[in-house]
Amino acid sequence: MQSRTSIDLTLFVATAVIVALYVWLVVLRPSGEGWGRGWNMVAFLFYAAPTAVIAGAVAVWRHSKASGLLKRVAPWTAAAGFLFPLVCIIAIRAKS
Repeated sequence: MQSRTSIDLTLFVATAVIVALYVWLVVLRPSGEGWGRGWNMVAFLFYAAPTAVIAGAVAVWRHSKASGLLKRVAPWTAAAGFLFPLVCIIAIRAKS
């Protein structure tokens, strides 16, 4: 049984993963040799988008179990996770 002050580690990790992916997307710059510029960003989309969507699904799943600040953050985490592929595509188009 969890106490009211305990933190939902699963939801915390899902939030941290999504925040890390958005930070990584901001600092990622297009590069590449041979195939052309921007292919590293496309590869980032292919690998990071499923991770973000899964973390968003975890946030939806754990929302009812969380309490305190994480319960208020969970819907934003889920939205950020589900919107990450779209944001990543927009960033690729803008940076490349």
